[in-house]
Amino acid sequence: MAAVVVSRRDQSLENALNDFRAVLTQDQRHDLDAVRHVPDTHAVLIFTAELDAKRRTMKGHSIASRLYSVLQCVRDFSAVVDTFVSSKPEIAALVWGSIKLTMMVAVNFLSYFEVLTQLFMDLGRISPQFDQYQVLFPDSRGVQTALCDFHAAVVRCCQHVILAIRRPWHNQLFNSLWKSLEQEFCPDMEEIKNQRDRVDRELELARTQAALRSQQLQLDEQAEAGTFRGTMRWISGQTNDGVKGLREQLSRQRAREQKKQLLDALSTHDYVSPHRQNCKKRHSDTVHWFFQTQEFERWMSGDSQTLWCSGKIGSGKTVLTSGVVDHIFTERYDPRKPVTFFYPRFNEQDSLRSETILRSIARQAIESASIVDDTLPLLALLSRNNLATNALMELITKAVEAVDRLYIIIDGIDECEPAERRDLLKSLASLVAQNQGVRLFLATRETVSSEIRRAFDSYEQVSMGCSSGQCDISTYVTSTINALVDSEDLVVTDPSLVDDIKEALIKHADGMFLWAAFQLAEICSKANDEEIRNAIKSENLPKDLTEVFNRALSRVISSGKGDVALKLLPWITAAARPMSLDELQESAMIEIGQLFSMPERKINGICRISSWFQGLVDVDEETKTVSFAHISIRLFFLGDLKEDLKRFKIDADEADHYIGEICLTYLFFSDFQTTLAKRTRNGPAIQPMDLAWRAVGDNWTLPFGLGPLDQRGRRPKSANKAVAVKMDINETLVSFVRADRDNALGKFQASHPFIMYASSNCFFHTRAFSSSETKTWSLFNHIIQHGHELVTLPWKPNSDDDLDFLAMMDWACNVVHAPVLGFIIARDAITARDKGKMLPRPDLAEFLETVDLWVPKDTSNGTIELVWHISNGGYGAALGVLLDLVDSELRRSIQMLSLFVSIILGQAKLVKQLLPPVYNGGGGLGVDQGFTFAALIGDVQVTEVFLDAWSTKKGYEYTLEQAVYAAAERGRIRVLGLFLERLELSADCRREAQVIAMDREHQEAYDVLARGKM
Repeated sequence: MAAVVVSRRDQSLENALNDFRAVLTQDQRHDLDAVRHVPDTHAVLIFTAELDAKRRTMKGHSIASRLYSVLQCVRDFSAVVDTFVSSKPEIAALVWGSIKLTMMVAVNFLSYFEVLTQLFMDLGRISPQFDQYQVLFPDSRGVQTALCDFHAAVVRCCQHVILAIRRPWHNQLFNSLWKSLEQEFCPDMEEIKNQRDRVDRELELARTQAALRSQQLQLDEQAEAGTFRGTMRWISGQTNDGVKGLREQLSRQRAREQKKQLLDALSTHDYVSPHRQNCKKRHSDTVHWFFQTQEFERWMSGDSQTLWCSGKIGSGKTVLTSGVVDHIFTERYDPRKPVTFFYPRFNEQDSLRSETILRSIARQAIESASIVDDTLPLLALLSRNNLATNALMELITKAVEAVDRLYIIIDGIDECEPAERRDLLKSLASLVAQNQGVRLFLATRETVSSEIRRAFDSYEQVSMGCSSGQCDISTYVTSTINALVDSEDLVVTDPSLVDDIKEALIKHADGMFLWAAFQLAEICSKANDEEIRNAIKSENLPKDLTEVFNRALSRVISSGKGDVALKLLPWITAAARPMSLDELQESAMIEIGQLFSMPERKINGICRISSWFQGLVDVDEETKTVSFAHISIRLFFLGDLKEDLKRFKIDADEADHYIGEICLTYLFFSDFQTTLAKRTRNGPAIQPMDLAWRAVGDNWTLPFGLGPLDQRGRRPKSANKAVAVKMDINETLVSFVRADRDNALGKFQASHPFIMYASSNCFFHTRAFSSSETKTWSLFNHIIQHGHELVTLPWKPNSDDDLDFLAMMDWACNVVHAPVLGFIIARDAITARDKGKMLPRPDLAEFLETVDLWVPKDTSNGTIELVWHISNGGYGAALGVLLDLVDSELRRSIQMLSLFVSIILGQAKLVKQLLPPVYNGGGGLGVDQGFTFAALIGDVQVTEVFLDAWSTKKGYEYTLEQAVYAAAERGRIRVLGLFLERLELSADCRREAQVIAMDREHQEAYDVLARGKM
C-alpha cells in the first residue's frame, strides 16, 4: 500500500522523464544513462564552468553562469527526492541529467544557447530554493508532491527545448529569436510559474501544520499531567501510536531546524553570486596564461602553499580569480580537494569584515568535507559567541583534516579596512602554517605588499603586469572590437580604421581592462571616422582612470542627466547593499520630513540608469541591482573632483546619515500607518479544550458530561451520538489558524519595493544619529522604545520583549552603534536576569574581591556587568564610544574595571588600548596592580603588553619585581621566560623568585629562574 502512495507523489515526474527520454537520440539517451549519481555540492559550479570552457572558441564573455539558479534548484531537489519520495533511486539522477543534457545539446547552437540561458535565468528567479523547503520537505506529502510536479514542468520544458533545436527550420527561429522565444516557451513558463505558486501554498500550509502539531503535542502532554489525565487517556487511547509518531516526527524536524539554524548562524553570506557575476565579465581565451606559469603549477602540484596575484587597480585581478576557481573545477577537480572562495565587495559592507570572510570559508569547508554533523558542538559555540575566532580556526582545521587538500581563494582583501585586513591575514597565515593541506590564493593590489610579506614566511607571486599578463589586454580588445563591429555598435566607413583602433587601445591601456572598456564605449559614440581618428590619437587618449571618469561625468552633464545623477549617487555610494532598480526608483526622490508617499515623484525610465551614467554604473542582469562598475569609480566620487565637477563629490558619512533619515521618513508615511492599522487584527484565541473537542468530539461516543454545551449550558443529544472514526488532525489544526499577516505584508511590500530595504537596513544608517544633527531623531527613538510594524530589529530578542537589552547591547557593541549604546545607558535598566547572563555570580564575586578598590560604590545600575560584557567580547571600539558617553568620574571607573576584566579574559588588544589613557589619567597604581595580576594569571600576551608599557613609561623597579614574584608563585614558566628574555633581572629579584617558586613546589619555574632562560 505504501508503494502506491509513494508512486503517486512522483508519478508526474516519472512520466515527464520518460517523455523526455523518448525524444532523445540514441547517443543522447546513452549520455543521459551515464548520469547515475546525484551530483555533489560543487556540481553546479563545475558544470557552468565546463559549459563556458566549451564556448572558449566562441566570441564574447561567459554566459553559462546565468544558469546557476535553476541548476542549483534542480541539484538540491535531486539530492533529497530519492531519500524521501521516490522508490526508484535513478529518478534523482535523471532529474539532474535531463537539464544537464539539455544545456550540453544547446551549447552547440551559439545564438540559441545565449537566448536559452536568458530563458533559464528568468526561470531561476522563480525556482524554489532549498533553504525554503529543506526542513519541511521530509514530513510533508503536499510539499513533496508539489516539488515533484514543479520539476516535472521543468523537465517538460527541457523536452520542448530539445525538440525546438532539432527542427529543420530552426535557422528561421534564430532570425527573430526574442519574439520566437516568447511565443515558443510562453506555455512552459506559465506552467512552471503555476507550479511554483502551488509549491508556495503547500509550504505555507506545511509551516502552519508543523506549528500546530507542536501545539497539539504540548496539549497532549499537558492533558496527561492534568487532573483529567484518566479521561484524556481514555479518549486518546486509540491514538497513542499516532501521538508517539507525532512526537518522533517533531523531534526529527526540530533536529533539522537546529542544524539549519546553526549553519545559518555560522554564515548566510551569498558567496556564489559575486563569482557568477565575475565569470560573466570574463572573455573567452583570457586568463589562461596564468595557469601556465611555474608559480601556479608549484602552487597546484608542488609544496607552495600560498600564491599571491598582484596588480594595479583595474587590471583584471577579480576576473582572473574567477578563472582560477573555474580552472580547478574543470581541469583539476577532486572531491577530496574541495574549493572554497570569497569575493569582498566594496558595495556590501558586511563582506569587508574579516569575520564574515572566515565564517563563509568555514561553512563552505565543512559542507564540502561532509563533516557538518561532527562539528555541531563547535557550531553551537560560534552561535553563542560572534567573535570566537579560535573556534572558527578549529572548524576550518577540522575540514582540512577530513580531506586531502582545501583550496581557499580570496580576492580583493585590499578593499577591507586595514584593521580587518590585518586580522584576516593573521588568521590565514596561521591556517597555512598549521595545516600542510591548505592551498591559499590571494589577489590584491600591490599596495598591500608589505602586509603580505609580514604575514607569510614564504609565498609565490605573479604580477598582472608581467609580459604574459599583458597579452590578455590584446585578446580582450581584439575580441570586443570584433563583436562590436558584428553587432554594428561600432560602425566605420574605412575598414582599416578597425585595426588602428585595436593598435591604439592595446598600446595605451597599460594593462587596465577598465580603461580599455571605457575607451571602447566612447569610440562607439563617435559620429564618423574623423571623430574616431581624433579620439585614438595619443594626445587625446586619457592618461589614467581619473581622466577617464572625468570625461564620463562630463558627458553625464552634457546629456542633461546631471540632476538625476546627483539624486542617485548617495544611494549607489553608501547603501548597505546594492539596491534594485525598483528600490532606487521609489527612494531617490523622497525628501526628509515628507509626510506621505508621492508616486508622481518616482524617477521614470530608471532602467536606463547605466546609459545616464555613461557606463559608470552597472545593472546586474539577474538581480536588477545597481552598483558602480568598479571600486575605482566609487573612490573617484569620494575623492577630490575638478572644480566644474565638485558638486558630484560624495561624503560617505553624510550620504549614510541622509539615507538613514530617508528610511525613517519613509517608514512613518501616514498612508502606510493607515494601511497597517487596517490589517492589524488579532485572531481568535485557541482554547485547549475546544481544540481537544474538535479533534475527537466528532469521532467517538463520549461519556455523559464530556460533550460540548450549547449557549444555554445544555448538552445537545447529538453530543453523545457515535459517528465513524475519521479523525484528520491536520485539518482540525488548520481550522484554528488565523489569517496570515506575513502574506498581507508581502503583498504590501510588492507595491512598495523600498520597504524591504528601509525596514531591514534603517539601523545600519543610524550609527551617527544625534539629537542635535538628526531631523528624524524622535522617529528613531520611537522605533527603539516602541518598535514598528515594518521594521526588522537588527538584534534578535531572546523573548517577546523587543527591548531585550542584552541582545540589543550585543548588536550595538558589535557594530559600534553609539545612539543605541547611549539609549541603553540612559535607560539605566539592565535587568537582574540580563546581569546574570552577562556575568555569572561566582565570577562576579571573585572579580569584586580582586578589584574592590576600583569598583564604583553604586553598582546596582549594572556598570560592572556592562563593562565585563563589553570587555569579554573584545569590543574596543564600543568601549571607546561608551567612555565618550559618560562623565569623567564614571569614565575613570569604567577604564579601570575594563582593564582588569580584559586581564582576566586575556583580551590583549583591549589592554593595549586602555593602558595609555589609564597611565595618562594618573592610574599608575591600578596599572601596577594590573601588571602583577596579568603575571599571576599567566597570560603571556597580556603580560607583554604591560611590560611594553612599563618600559615606555619607565615604571618603578618594585612594580616589575612584584610581577615576577606573582609569576613565580603560580609557576607561570612562560611568563618567567618572557621576563628573562626581555630584561636583566637583578640577582636579588631572581633569588627571591626562586625561593617563592620552591616554597610553592614549582620545580620547573625554579629551574627556569636558575638557568636564566626557558
